[in-house]
Amino acid sequence: MIGPTEIVLLLDAWEADLGHLTEQQFLDAVAEYRRNNKFFPCTADILEAHDIVSAKEPVKPKLVALPQVERPANHASVNKVVQLANTIRRRNPNMSFCEASRRARKGIA
Repeated sequence: MIGPTEIVLLLDAWEADLGHLTEQQFLDAVAEYRRNNKFFPCTADILEAHDIVSAKEPVKPKLVALPQVERPANHASVNKVVQLANTIRRRNPNMSFCEASRRARKGIA
């Protein structure tokens, strides 16, 4: 019979061997081992099962979502000014964007 001291030692050993796995990786590896074996696994068995599971799964890239930017209330009018400034700059290629924007705001085309 295993006593409390032995259980603590076993848990420490399992933590040392399997601590680098996430909870989901551990559960997937144990499930893989249970599907294919009859006996209770040791840490080496779980690590082998983890290798099998991770070889089956394609590597998923970590996607980083950009924050959604709230548009200002005057977005439509600002966008029209930018479009008009770009039109002015196409007609006058030597004009700076700042000058074209000033003229677009004033309504001078």
